[in-house]
Amino acid sequence: MGEGAPAEIQHLADCETCRAERGRLEEAFAAFRVSVHEWTDHERTSVAPPVLEPAIAPRLYVGSALRWSLLSAALAMAIIPVYRNAVEQQRQARAEEDAHLLEQVSDQLSRSMPRSIELLVNLLPEDKSTSEADIR
Repeated sequence: MGEGAPAEIQHLADCETCRAERGRLEEAFAAFRVSVHEWTDHERTSVAPPVLEPAIAPRLYVGSALRWSLLSAALAMAIIPVYRNAVEQQRQARAEEDAHLLEQVSDQLSRSMPRSIELLVNLLPEDKSTSEADIR
C-alpha cells in the first residue's frame, strides 16, 4: 500500500481496528495477485483446442436436400394457381356486389318522389272533388 498523510500513519499506529482491517485488505490483494499469476501461467502452457475442419455433407444428404427442394418447388407451383383463382373469385364477387349497389342507388335516384312519401301518398284516400284537370 502507498504512503499516507502523517495523520493517517499516526492513526494506523494508534488504532488496532484499522490496522487489522488494513492487514485483511493486504491479504486479499496478495491472494488476488497469486490467483492472477497462476491463471496466466496456466494459459501460457495450455494447448489450444483443435481447429475443426468444415465437414462436407455426404452424398446421401445432398440428394435428399435436392429432392426436398424439388418437392417444395412443385408444391408451390401447384398452390399458386389455386390461390390466384381464389383471389380472382373474390374480386368478381366484390364487383358484382358493387354493381348491385350502384343499381339500387340508380333506382332510388330515378324515383319521382322518395319511397317513404310514396307509401304515405298511397295510403291517402282519393279526393274526388279535385280532378287532374284542376291541378293543371
